[in-house]
Amino acid sequence: MVTIFLLLLAAIPTCAQTVTISQLDEMSIWEAYAKGYITIESDYDEYGSPVAITITNCREVKVNIDDYVMLMSPNPQDVSPYGTTTQDGVLEHGFSVMPGDVLTLYYGSYTVNNGYFSPHLGSYAWWCTELGQTTTAGATISLAGEILPNSVVGIMEDQNPSMDQWVITNTYGIDPGYGVLRNYEIWHYFNTHPSLVIGKTPLWSQALPQTQTDLTVSLAVTNLGYISCSDAKITDVIPPGYSYTSPSPVPSETTNPDGSITLQWDIDIGSAIITPNPTQPNYYPTEWITYTLTTPALNSGTREFLPSATADFEGDSMEDAHSAQPLVEVQHSVDEGDTVQFDWSGFDCSSVSFNWDLDDDGLFDDGTVPEVTRTYPDDSLEEISLLASNTNLGVSDYDSMNIVVNNVPPEFNLVTYQQVVTISLRVAGSKWSNVGLTLYEDDMAIGYLEVERWPGGPDNNPSWGDPTLPLEFHRDKSYTAFVTYDPYPDSGDEIRGDQPNNGKDKKDNAANPIWIILTYENGDTTRIHHTFNTQQSKIRKSDHPNHVEPWEVDLNSYLQGVFITLEASAYDPGADSLTFTWEFNDGTVITNDYPNPSGSYPVSVMDTVNYAGTASEVTLTVEDDDMGVATKTLTL
Repeated sequence: MVTIFLLLLAAIPTCAQTVTISQLDEMSIWEAYAKGYITIESDYDEYGSPVAITITNCREVKVNIDDYVMLMSPNPQDVSPYGTTTQDGVLEHGFSVMPGDVLTLYYGSYTVNNGYFSPHLGSYAWWCTELGQTTTAGATISLAGEILPNSVVGIMEDQNPSMDQWVITNTYGIDPGYGVLRNYEIWHYFNTHPSLVIGKTPLWSQALPQTQTDLTVSLAVTNLGYISCSDAKITDVIPPGYSYTSPSPVPSETTNPDGSITLQWDIDIGSAIITPNPTQPNYYPTEWITYTLTTPALNSGTREFLPSATADFEGDSMEDAHSAQPLVEVQHSVDEGDTVQFDWSGFDCSSVSFNWDLDDDGLFDDGTVPEVTRTYPDDSLEEISLLASNTNLGVSDYDSMNIVVNNVPPEFNLVTYQQVVTISLRVAGSKWSNVGLTLYEDDMAIGYLEVERWPGGPDNNPSWGDPTLPLEFHRDKSYTAFVTYDPYPDSGDEIRGDQPNNGKDKKDNAANPIWIILTYENGDTTRIHHTFNTQQSKIRKSDHPNHVEPWEVDLNSYLQGVFITLEASAYDPGADSLTFTWEFNDGTVITNDYPNPSGSYPVSVMDTVNYAGTASEVTLTVEDDDMGVATKTLTL
């Protein structure tokens, strides 16, 4: 059974089977944010001040914070933010937000004091990255992939801050505890160094399976430092198999041994500017880089993380900052005829109720349990929706996903039934004569027929053995009848009787007509005539037994008009109409249509044609109504 991850991951497509779509159990904060599974807001702390950050996880999936996530106010990628905090910040990392949980992160100087966490606050914190700004409770914070610069990471992780306590106490009038020391060092760094962060979007995007997809990639390069930066080098990588167009500005380009392409831009970027009003955001200059990224044709279920964009702003050819890795996820893909099982039973769902819309009619009436199924009879783009309610949180959430249902070309078996021609003999002339026919296919004898001439009409002669000889005619072989005449039957034969001398002299001088009769399956006949003349054979002193020349007949010239039967048995898993097209290499084309107005599935069709031309080859094409094609060629 193949697994496709519900609303989060995709599957490996298979044909005419049951496919299970299940939920991912964890993902990064970047993916969760891009998919709308989490929200980040500024909030009040326990003292009533708006300095807390809440991360709400509304899904049954664990969200991991593994980077120093930048919180920017507003984020440069925001076109029209609903609300902004006026305080940039950064999250500590190395923790997770559990399924359905709401996690509050307090300001770092409150949670950390002289090297240990305050016991009544959480173990993880957020830290201010701009001095003298205030926050606004209830403002939604956007993410675009910016991560704290590498040089500031060292300050975040410094267990022994060393900033001059006299400077802090006399400048800010506060006791320089551990948290204040750490935050002051961060502020001091941004005041004395250019500090670039890079966002790379889209953080998450979808592509159709087995289709090249164009994505508009945006790099936002922002200077958080109050010192301008000249000649920063911004680098991004196009993975092997991908291509790019329309870059702005135009980069330098290097093709790497693995097929990837390194792009690099040189930019100058100004310094941040402090606003006099702490309730207004400081100004941070941003340089924009855009290009169109084209994916290769990826398999259903593929999850590919693109490279991070990087910046060198210290001029030492080393990476000083990088973005998060955007995720390209291929939409779910199944085949027509597949039965898909949607499964959200991998978690403790005792507090979650489910309502499914599997037929895209806007009604959530297709299931109320974690596992539901649906069979897709034809190729389409299906939207599957789920309304989930968490009674513990008192919230409901709606989400949808697309499933690409692929058309499956028909399959068929091609069989030829050769025409069976029945061969018989009609003998007249002298009584008690024997006529024997040996049938050859190419140079091999494949049958024998013998008839004795009895008194009376020639149609009443008995045969020696079977009265007829069947010939299964193959158009690529040669058929010959070798006919002999015996005027002197053996005595004592049970059929012929004992007639050793009766009419012997007459037989030596008789003309004895015979016919080879070919009878076809449709009842038509062909008669081939010959006369055995014993007198002429005797005059010519024949060396053959009984001194009668045998008769050799090329039968192929009489069999050219014989039809052969061609039969194809086709199968299609979807509710498709099928068309059979037979193309013979003598120019003959036979087309038969089999519509399926009822939409039933799967479809099984038997098509039969009779052909009597001179072609040596036929090509059969079976096509469904969605242009799925299967073709085979057969030698006749």
